[in-house]
Amino acid sequence: TDGGCDEGPGYWGRAAASLFDCLEILESATDGALSEFDSKLLKNMGSFIYKAHIHDHYFVNFADAPVMTTPVPSILFRYGKRVGDDQMTSLGSWFAKDQGMAEKGFGDSVARQLPALFSTVDLLASEGAQPLPLGSWFPEIQVMTARSRAGSADGFFVAAKGGMNAESHNHNDIGNLVVFVDGKPLLIDTGVEPYTAKNSSPQRYDIWTMSSNYHNLPQVNGEPQQPGFEHAAKDVIHEATDDIVTFQQDISDAYGDEAGLKEWVRTIRFERATGVQIEDAFELAKSGGEIALHLMTACDVEIGDGVLKLKEVELADGRMSVTAQISFDADVFETSAEEISLVDGERLHTIWGPRVVRITLLAANVPKEAKWTLRIVR
Repeated sequence: TDGGCDEGPGYWGRAAASLFDCLEILESATDGALSEFDSKLLKNMGSFIYKAHIHDHYFVNFADAPVMTTPVPSILFRYGKRVGDDQMTSLGSWFAKDQGMAEKGFGDSVARQLPALFSTVDLLASEGAQPLPLGSWFPEIQVMTARSRAGSADGFFVAAKGGMNAESHNHNDIGNLVVFVDGKPLLIDTGVEPYTAKNSSPQRYDIWTMSSNYHNLPQVNGEPQQPGFEHAAKDVIHEATDDIVTFQQDISDAYGDEAGLKEWVRTIRFERATGVQIEDAFELAKSGGEIALHLMTACDVEIGDGVLKLKEVELADGRMSVTAQISFDADVFETSAEEISLVDGERLHTIWGPRVVRITLLAANVPKEAKWTLRIVR
């Protein structure tokens, strides 16, 4: 009922938007006898697309959704008109201009092009805008977003998730987060490579992009997160003020028994004016194990004494990443970075370029209990 699409914004066009298509057909076929456009659920489902919008073509991409997508402008516009959501219609007009619809015409299926003809004049009459809301919270799929300032890509944008590891098109990614600065990627959810039979097989989670080991998450005593409904976040808390956003959850159930975890409380604290803090407080069944904190980025990485310097690089299509730094306890972690090559011409390569980077902060002989903090600033 929160309107959240657990498959992500890249699937919204054939989730909420297809429901909209069907409801319009029903209304027309029954001469208005069946009409659901005053439904709060339908409005919530529509608003997900701009609440999960980061900037330009970047969207929050948990699960298999791509980080870059272009919603059908006429659907955004018409859907927004029918449910009375000016932010949807404004985003539709913005994408129409961005895509040069006045010159290039409509995309998508004929079934959508035909009704779009009747709203074209209104759609193209406005340049529109990107709403960029200050933040959002979807309590049922346990996804949050927050930015430094409403209506602006300047500053930080953070999104994080709880949920469980049996969502639609899911990755094993409870506790994952993404961080953008000035509308440019810093910490990323890599996304998914082209589908093969393996994606829908019992070997799905052997694919590297599906594993928690290639998300911004811990690997505990050599163990990644496990798939299944029982592997879920618990004790989830979300609080937001004008200055600070806090998102806390216990992710210990995401791991199997082999990890030896009693508790792992991850707290993401976003101070809108200054940066992001990731605090991990854990309790193990016994001491002496090994824990690796993984971070994924498309930036160049320089490892210093207690600081990771993430540096701007050119991505595909001339887009840029961003420069920032992450501080950590150098007395605890041995730190390394590895490049992961992406297949030329395939989906991830067209977004990130030739490679992404996985940073590993490795702690050996860990105590039964500890609290670690990473701090992300410009």
